[in-house]
Amino acid sequence: MANYGHTPGHTVYFVDNVAIWGDMTHAMAFQMPYPQVAVTYDTDAPAAVAARLKMLEYLSANEYIVGGMHIAYPGMGTLKSNEKDGYLFTPLK
Repeated sequence: MANYGHTPGHTVYFVDNVAIWGDMTHAMAFQMPYPQVAVTYDTDAPAAVAARLKMLEYLSANEYIVGGMHIAYPGMGTLKSNEKDGYLFTPLK
């Protein structure tokens, strides 16, 4: 699924109930509670923020397991809204 903004053509891949989001986040400890924050690595910061917000909402609402490049071990987990415009990430055990 297209998730442009970090880089042109950035994509999230889905395999069954798992979403691999690549470089959608870079600083999980900060971008989960504050997903509207961009990083200098985003080639189009406004598009990256918009895409991240939309994708986080979708993944959380549909209870996907998520994985990506900048997620600490074990590199996969689940999302839940923190009810303050952000998300809680829980690593898989």
